[in-house]
Amino acid sequence: MTVGHGVSHSEEATGHYEGMLEAIQHWIAQPDETRDRPPAFEHHTALSRRDTGGGAATILIGVFDGLESPARHDSDLIGVDLSLQTSTSLPLRAAFEHGLIVLEGALSVEGRRLSPGHLGYLAAGRDVLDLDVAQPTWAILLSGVPFEEMIQMCWNFVGRSHEDIDDAHESWLTDDGRFSTVASPLARIETKAPSWRQACHCDRRPPRARLPVTGACRGAPAGRRHRSSSFRRRWRSRTNGSSGARCGWSRWAR
Repeated sequence: MTVGHGVSHSEEATGHYEGMLEAIQHWIAQPDETRDRPPAFEHHTALSRRDTGGGAATILIGVFDGLESPARHDSDLIGVDLSLQTSTSLPLRAAFEHGLIVLEGALSVEGRRLSPGHLGYLAAGRDVLDLDVAQPTWAILLSGVPFEEMIQMCWNFVGRSHEDIDDAHESWLTDDGRFSTVASPLARIETKAPSWRQACHCDRRPPRARLPVTGACRGAPAGRRHRSSSFRRRWRSRTNGSSGARCGWSRWAR
């Protein structure tokens, strides 16, 4: 889903599955060239997959090791789903900075252990990533050109300034048409004011583990903070609005 200037969507349980449904939602800040354009939606049922020598890599977005995802991306970046059984090495692009998220299991990078609930950051300047894996591990690799523009984020609103967020928040509260409507039986969420106007949940950040880095540290790109600081979360039903970003679901599992 490409949010652009604004969109509404509803996340509803279908009732056609058993057990706990898990997923990863990736939020990508759009550059100035596209962030105010109309929203769009894509659904891809097949993604490229490669053997890493220690498991499998599914390319969620961008180009990785010669394989390309069909998913749209408005800036130069990569997202890879890693299902690892043993230690392996992954090719990197030296101009990119990288974030590594472990969802299940654990792995180590140059002696630093990374476990679920933390984001490991590696600065630009390296062309290979050696992963020490001692148990079955599910992880996500996020890589991209450092995003030079300042980002403000609160709830589902992404902008460049407090004024951007205030405008989006006001449009959502007044339902002025910016976010359109979605046919859903779910109640519309009434979100709190941004943190600079009222303390709210949007300031919470998940802990981040600092992995060995090459070059200057720029800090990891902002990720989604919505009701939970966990990278894995149970499915929740709701109707909400978003602005200034792309988001996508990947890796459904029972």
